Amino acid sequence: MTVEAEFLIKLDIGCGVVGSGDVNCDLYVNDAGHRMTGNAINTRRVKNFVSCDAQHLPFKDEAFDWVYSSHVIEHVDNPFAMLREMVRVARIRVTVRCPHRLGERFFLKQSPYHVNFFGAAWFGKAFRKLNCISIVDIINYISFPNKFITLLRLPYEMQIDALKCNSPEISEIITRVGIERAYEILRG
Repeated sequence: MTVEAEFLIKLDIGCGVVGSGDVNCDLYVNDAGHRMTGNAINTRRVKNFVSCDAQHLPFKDEAFDWVYSSHVIEHVDNPFAMLREMVRVARIRVTVRCPHRLGERFFLKQSPYHVNFFGAAWFGKAFRKLNCISIVDIINYISFPNKFITLLRLPYEMQIDALKCNSPEISEIITRVGIERAYEILRG
């Protein structure tokens, strides 16, 4: 059984037009030009939709087992505040997907809506400050000059998974089987 299957309640922050969580939230109901689809969110079709800012989530502490966000953190004014809020409302796990700074800044046309550019080290430091263990996976690469002949391969997109160390479930796993097992759980 994967870790995802064990979760009871998932929050999707920045859900866009199709939310993947039990509760889904986004700041912009109408497209502000940043969405791939260019569509407004139909709040009646997105399950349990809440309009809110990722840096100030209107939920109780540890209200969700898993808090997930895909391609939102690069848009916010204060990315650490967003992570802090994600950890606050998560009971066990936080997942963030975003562009890697190397792939986006140096070789692709930059989005005018991206105000932050991250490498893996930033997330490691930030999650440690928030009492979490984290692991970064590069989930997409850019190959140059093309995908058939590769002279240079740069990270383009990454996924960061974090477990709250103060979660009783995670503390028990770390105590019982060690930190390596906790990392295996993060990888699913």
